[in-house]
Amino acid sequence: TSSPSSLDFASVVVGSGKTLRVSLTNTGTIRVYIASVSASGPGFSVGGISTRVIPAGMSIDLEVTFQAAQPGAATGNLQVVSNASNSPTDIPLSGTGVTAYLTPAPSSLDFGSVRVGGSAQQTVFLNNTGTGAVTVSQATVTGTGYSISGLSLPLVLAAGQSTGMSVLFAPQTAG
Repeated sequence: TSSPSSLDFASVVVGSGKTLRVSLTNTGTIRVYIASVSASGPGFSVGGISTRVIPAGMSIDLEVTFQAAQPGAATGNLQVVSNASNSPTDIPLSGTGVTAYLTPAPSSLDFGSVRVGGSAQQTVFLNNTGTGAVTVSQATVTGTGYSISGLSLPLVLAAGQSTGMSVLFAPQTAG
């Protein structure tokens, strides 16, 4: 038997992958010998197994990966062929490739003339214009006199969500 009986990878950002485990349990009274393990369907694969024998009452784990190559739903099957009476064991696989795009608005800032020792502040919105969640783990700013605030990290933006942050320009020298 398998646990779970099916694997749903849910949403996976296109270009990345997600790995889940499935346990195969020998619920019989004799050893199960695994002849083959294969994954079918776009983007699905199964890692090598460490043993091909499952003693009675024991379990082994398999790692199945979904590598999303394009947006949209994908389905597949994990098949285990063995000497078990219910062989082959089929485990349905599903996942959805999603896009994750983080778009700033505005895309550039012009602080104009700011006197030395003074400061000017503007707001930038980070918009997730993709179909999947975006995780922002780090934000940095370069250039003398610039800093950002108001962004609590790590931050997860669902599709269609946005958040704002403040950008401060406080020049210490002229130029």
